[in-house]
Amino acid sequence: MPVKQVLQKILFKRRKVIISFPKSGRSWYRVLLDELGVEVKFDHLGSDLALAEPWQKAGYIRPIGMRQAALLTRDPRDAVVSAFYHLRDRVKSPYDGTMSDFIRDPRFGIEKAARFNLLCAEQVKARRGLVISYEETHENPIETLDRTARFFGCSPSRERLADVAERNVFSRMRERELSGELGRHGAALGATTPGDERSLKLRKGRVGGYVDDLSDDDAEFCHSVLQRLAYAERMSGHLGR
Repeated sequence: MPVKQVLQKILFKRRKVIISFPKSGRSWYRVLLDELGVEVKFDHLGSDLALAEPWQKAGYIRPIGMRQAALLTRDPRDAVVSAFYHLRDRVKSPYDGTMSDFIRDPRFGIEKAARFNLLCAEQVKARRGLVISYEETHENPIETLDRTARFFGCSPSRERLADVAERNVFSRMRERELSGELGRHGAALGATTPGDERSLKLRKGRVGGYVDDLSDDDAEFCHSVLQRLAYAERMSGHLGR
């Protein structure tokens, strides 16, 4: 392929982006959209766990720029619990605090996740973008994938959508990751310790799974933060449109 065409393809792909807070399901979406033939980039916009920027730092969320953007959200409680286990089990310099410390930490915790989703949702909707959620993808995978693919200019058949959705239910994806099959979708998709399910990129994938990991006090703390930010009411105004 001529260099000019290669550059045009790269630039075209970069103009299409799915934004998400860490551990909101982008690895799942990467596989789903790859298998539908939807070319898109993924970006945490500065909220990456490795950067560890506190939410109070002005401008830590990078601008979207001139890109066609969708935002993938997840219940902040599930996202931060998953992030805690990611840092504990998958990286070389793990977080050395407790779960209680983590959810209160301005670099990783519940307030950062909630504020990120709210701020990015406002930006995305102002640019006529799409806001989708991890939860609605679990509940209605075919419809959500169809809406996402069409937003990015693709029109997969109903049969293709159903096949990809069925092939990539979370339990089957974990088996595929453990076997190494998902490595073709990115180097990050694989166990960091061979054969150890705790070190998989894809952990539990449950909706509302945080209830098994948070103490009553920690769950109440998270609830109080989300309530103070009017998170549910504000996000519901952005989803599904």
